[in-house]
Amino acid sequence: MFVLVSRDQLTNEQRKGGHGDVTANRSGMEPLQKGYSMKLHRFERAISTAIFVLLLGVIHGCSIKQTVKPVELTGQPMEICIVKNEKVRPSFREAYSDALKANSVQVRTLDETTSLNECTFTSTYAAHWAWDLGLYMRYAEIKVYRGVALVGLAVYDATWGGGRPDKFINAENKIHELVDQLFSTGKYPLLTPTPSVSAAPIE
Repeated sequence: MFVLVSRDQLTNEQRKGGHGDVTANRSGMEPLQKGYSMKLHRFERAISTAIFVLLLGVIHGCSIKQTVKPVELTGQPMEICIVKNEKVRPSFREAYSDALKANSVQVRTLDETTSLNECTFTSTYAAHWAWDLGLYMRYAEIKVYRGVALVGLAVYDATWGGGRPDKFINAENKIHELVDQLFSTGKYPLLTPTPSVSAAPIE
């Protein structure tokens, strides 16, 4: 049996029908949406902070250091014996030898197994290269001994300079710079420097 009901007999709630439920559902979703938005905002802030701290650490960590302890002598050294390092490319030793000659120092090359007592003044060296879009000298070390006593040290260290463009230096010029500083405060008179035999960059 069907009962006919006029439109006027419907209550306001009945007229709204399902719309009231939809409105209620929307009202219930609002707190959830706000909570999600706040969490998303906090997450984005945390990510931004982490990236900033990381970049700050990278910037501070990108350093190039150079330390020189000059050789102090009472008289002009007539000769320095360089102990050959087979692990380092020959071009480094050649540039080092040229730099010493430019400072009026005679040079003699010794084998790796030679004792430090072979000459009055003996020098050892070490160097490493690295690749980062191009080959560059990452580390260089020069030591000068009188007998077995260390009397001079020069170190160039770009190990932690990965993010710096000035790590791409001319290795030969840097070696000459280290040698000039290494013998800058010596008490012996230096003669007029002669130009280097080879001006080509070290490969």
